[in-house]
Amino acid sequence: MKGLPAGVLSVAAIMAALSTQAQAEPGRYQLVDTTYQFINIRGEEYQLPALILLDTSTGEMKVCSSSQYPGEVLGRDESKDYQVRACNKDFETIMEIPKAP
Repeated sequence: MKGLPAGVLSVAAIMAALSTQAQAEPGRYQLVDTTYQFINIRGEEYQLPALILLDTSTGEMKVCSSSQYPGEVLGRDESKDYQVRACNKDFETIMEIPKAP
């Protein structure tokens, strides 16, 4: 790929490869436990883990996450805490990051 270091695939290339592979298997959605590379403006590299829900029909990707909440916040048993899981945040190929003041 042009503009990327050797051995680094773009999100679009990974998505296309997974989509092609997934079409041969039953089911429209696949969970992909992966890591992606982030390089900040200073050139510092980070490996960020992510659980992605891939719609193999459209190529749309959602980021999966979970958070813990006390029962009273969720209107449930107040003596318990609950883990809420979701895959509803779009995995954006371009993300706007506000600059620090």
